[in-house]
Amino acid sequence: MEFDETEMIDFFGVTPLAQDPEEREFFGSSAFEVFRGQLVLRISFSPTHSPKVVADIFHSSGGVRAVHAVVNEAAAVRIHSKPHRLVVLAARPGEQGSDRQLEERLTVSLDPLSIAVSI
Repeated sequence: MEFDETEMIDFFGVTPLAQDPEEREFFGSSAFEVFRGQLVLRISFSPTHSPKVVADIFHSSGGVRAVHAVVNEAAAVRIHSKPHRLVVLAARPGEQGSDRQLEERLTVSLDPLSIAVSI
């Protein structure tokens, strides 16, 4: 899975969460936590292990999870500027090779905070 961690830092406005160096090296993952009012978005990206993307929205007061989304197989993560959103792309089912068509599986917006899943 392709992604640019610098673009994600710019998108989320925060640096990735601290991880044990050995864990980060093994999983190759980046995890972000963003606060918006009473909600917290926690999202992680792993280019080498499945699930590739895990996104949760929690209520900040009690830690109760309101939304949980998982993308097991993702090809890329892109930042779109208009509207400003993060998009997780995956190959269409049954397609392989370099000319495969990619489609949106998960979209994250920060203002307002939202997660949209496409099946």
